[in-house]
Amino acid sequence: MHWAVAACAFAIYFGMWWLHLRPGVFSFDSGYYFNEVLDRHVTNLKPYFFARFLQAVTFGGRHLQLASLAQGVFAVFALSRMFAIAIATRVRVQWIVLCALVVLNPYVANMVFFVENDVLFSIAVLAVIIETMYVAHRGAATSSTWIMIAVFAPMALLFRQNGILFMPPWAALVLIAVPRRTWAAMLVPAVVSCALALVTSAGVAREGPSENQDLLYPAVIHEVVNLARPQYGQPLASRLSTRTWAIVGREKLQLAVTTYNPLYWDTIAFFPTGPKLVDESPLARQAIVRSFLRNDLMHNLPAVAAHRTEIFLGSALAQGVLVDPYYAPTNLSPRLFEYKNARSMVARTTLLGRVNQAAIETRLWSWNAVIGMFVLAILSLGALWRRDVRLVCFTLLLWLQVGAVLLAAPAAEYRYLFPIYLAPLMLLVGSGRQSVAPRALDPAAS
Repeated sequence: MHWAVAACAFAIYFGMWWLHLRPGVFSFDSGYYFNEVLDRHVTNLKPYFFARFLQAVTFGGRHLQLASLAQGVFAVFALSRMFAIAIATRVRVQWIVLCALVVLNPYVANMVFFVENDVLFSIAVLAVIIETMYVAHRGAATSSTWIMIAVFAPMALLFRQNGILFMPPWAALVLIAVPRRTWAAMLVPAVVSCALALVTSAGVAREGPSENQDLLYPAVIHEVVNLARPQYGQPLASRLSTRTWAIVGREKLQLAVTTYNPLYWDTIAFFPTGPKLVDESPLARQAIVRSFLRNDLMHNLPAVAAHRTEIFLGSALAQGVLVDPYYAPTNLSPRLFEYKNARSMVARTTLLGRVNQAAIETRLWSWNAVIGMFVLAILSLGALWRRDVRLVCFTLLLWLQVGAVLLAAPAAEYRYLFPIYLAPLMLLVGSGRQSVAPRALDPAAS
């Protein structure tokens, strides 16, 4: 019953926002995904399994407007479960109110309907963590647990590269944090659903080598170009080793320096006027990464650390390039482009449009992932003080995501830290005053 009530409330709220933002919020990357779906030729150049998800929910590209709606449905499903757990277990009202404010922020509505792989990845990460915390605290699993893990485990593993930093540690945590009798209820649906998702790629020819999606190259080549910039009274690449300089090439470094943007690697990777360093061969990419780590990193650690911090804070404070929720990128299909433009002309002037504009103008604090990191730090310190090993492990899952963004993010995208913005939702499990029978949250028992 609690789940149904919460689902209805969130469906009304996010349904209102979907009607306002329809057919969705799009970036150039969204258009790239849609074009892959329309061409029926999904590649490795963007996260493959998110494109497959879009193929499924848009019926092979016949109804592209359903992509954002499908994301909204999954978000409502996950968020309502989290709040149902809190209500049923009598979590303190102030925690529920705080978490409601986090979720009702227009920023979340913009993200939920933003057709990008990070959105469902972030929601899935929190859904899996909170479901596991609930099972660990209550000592039992229900059919709802099977459903939640089966639905969201593949998204948490496959929709972003750093899913590899989440699901394997989560599986290890299950063996530590939850009772032995619930291991099967947690691990079996995760393994089966992830295996089924992987099966969808069997025998599918994908253009582009998997190295195009490696974890380190984008961040490393961004740092290489940063170090190649001439310092006062110094020539080009004076801080780089001759080995790294030779692999990248003088001409490419000269061009990269002229198009360099400290917060985004896109200008040196994709722009037609730049060196298009994304096109380096897999062998060259590996050689650049190895040479940088061996010959350049330690000698330039202060400069590299300062630049990584700049990118990280740009992401945390939403100071990177804003995706206008009313913008229609030019690489959308003509029909979707025209529909989005026509809708946006009206939507900007409505009440929700004005509310959204106010949120965008104040995004330095209203879209701020630092608040989520602060809550995460308080939870971590409290767990250490109480020697609560389970909670320490749960918070560590999100700290791994923070570390991944700090060390390897090639751009200051606020979407990278969306799971950290949502971190306060962990409070929905952590402070229950009263134990409730596990079947109380089982849909079959409602």
